[in-house]
Amino acid sequence: MKIMAIDDERAALNVLCSAIREAEPEAEIAAFQSPAEALKHAQESAFDVVFLDISMYEMNGLELARRLKELHPHLNFIFVTGYGEYAGEAISIRASGYLQKPVTAEDVSEELRNLRYPLPKERAMIEVQTFGHFELFVHGRMVSFPRAKSKELLAYLVDRRGAGVSRKEIAAVLFEDKAYTRSTQDYVNHVISDLLHALKAVHAEQMIIRSRNSIAVDVECFACDRYDYERGDVQGLNAFRGEYMAQYSWASETEALFYR
Repeated sequence: MKIMAIDDERAALNVLCSAIREAEPEAEIAAFQSPAEALKHAQESAFDVVFLDISMYEMNGLELARRLKELHPHLNFIFVTGYGEYAGEAISIRASGYLQKPVTAEDVSEELRNLRYPLPKERAMIEVQTFGHFELFVHGRMVSFPRAKSKELLAYLVDRRGAGVSRKEIAAVLFEDKAYTRSTQDYVNHVISDLLHALKAVHAEQMIIRSRNSIAVDVECFACDRYDYERGDVQGLNAFRGEYMAQYSWASETEALFYR
């Protein structure tokens, strides 16, 4: 996260930067006492969030925010001031937040959790797409499977959200009304083996948890649009367009839950 901090009083700027650093240790912070220098820097670099004092001698913080907004329309502004009378004007600029001095790390953390323009998440190494057609991506590249059924098995395991699935259940889903014979059992074992080899080839084998009688996915080791949706994540909510694993008929039961 890239953060700009602006206050023309050195002591206040130091307090602000300390609070930001405590709240977000990994953030890249650029601090300025001069609004003009901050504006010039913003013309050359992009930032995610700006904490800025409103009452400054060289340039009013509200005016600076308007000019920064022209450069970066989706920049998050969090105004910092020792006075309360500017709150209405800050709202008119569609600020992300408004803090009164002295600023604390708790204040900063709260504002960063509730930004007007949420920051895009870093791309996960392993990503699962369930909205539309089911696909698996590793480092942004779509994974190919040796058998369509091994891909479908992974889709079903993702649908089950980490619940263990027996071989008999796998056969019932993948082969529908086919009798659960020794031949079917052998085919299920081949499908599982092919899935494991396909994941190992792209270093994603950690997705699968195996036990003696069942197989499941580890939901903690990959990103998934459906899981984001169910957590109320903004990106997950926006990703759903009316279809869930559209290539699989068994997925319609889960899809119906999105319309309740």
